Amino acid sequence: MSSWAVDMEKKLDDVEQPAKVERWLKHCIFRVPLRFKMAIGGVSCIYKPQTVSLGPFHHGDKDLKPMEEHKLRAVRHLLHRANCKTTLAELIAAVDEVVDELQDAYMDLGEEWQGKENRGKFLEMMITDGCFLLEVMRTVAAVEEKGSILMAMDYMHGDPVFSKHGIQHMKPFVQRDMLMVENQLPLMLLEKIVAAEEGKAPSTASINFMVLKFLESEDVPEGINLGLHPLDIYRTSLLNAGMKTKGDKQGQRHPQGSGFEKNDMH
Repeated sequence: MSSWAVDMEKKLDDVEQPAKVERWLKHCIFRVPLRFKMAIGGVSCIYKPQTVSLGPFHHGDKDLKPMEEHKLRAVRHLLHRANCKTTLAELIAAVDEVVDELQDAYMDLGEEWQGKENRGKFLEMMITDGCFLLEVMRTVAAVEEKGSILMAMDYMHGDPVFSKHGIQHMKPFVQRDMLMVENQLPLMLLEKIVAAEEGKAPSTASINFMVLKFLESEDVPEGINLGLHPLDIYRTSLLNAGMKTKGDKQGQRHPQGSGFEKNDMH
């Protein structure tokens, strides 16, 4: 067999490595295909976050760097609350337990996030982004439910993000960025952080509800698994609402027990 044929045979053996193929089944967060970006004249801004990066795909974008210090502040406040049952070291250890699953959630994860040498970098990004998102959602809930009373009153009145006025300004921008395809965090991450913080695992429903309430979904599906990420559970809520609406309309056309069939025969 010629040398080029031997090389080709090796390529064929390597092209579908079992470990790589197995990861395909675990991907749930994807990049927008380049052809879609090119279809609108190369303008890709509609596919990228404008205020905050969530996850690895847009991390480090110079336009989003101003939010990085606020992410760190979110981690600090969460960990320093009196009712928090975890330390930073314990939180890192808890998220580290599922780091492989978190990495596998992202299709085409860059090499800068993979391997043992980059494990710490990936964990830091996951923890800071996850804590930031939790703090934003909780602050909005506190403001909307209790007026000006913020959770634990540990953010200053003039805080640019987490004060009453700061969060009202930031909310729509974070909402938009949370629904970007490339800007997703696995809800498993939020579940792990809350479990470490509270000392016990939260219910699946509570995580789904918190995300959907922040996204102002009118329908919160019950009895379903933890969403894969915010966009996934939001989509599920829309489909669930659509099915209910369809069912209601069908029920109006064909009311049960109304005697419709009997009257029609006369």
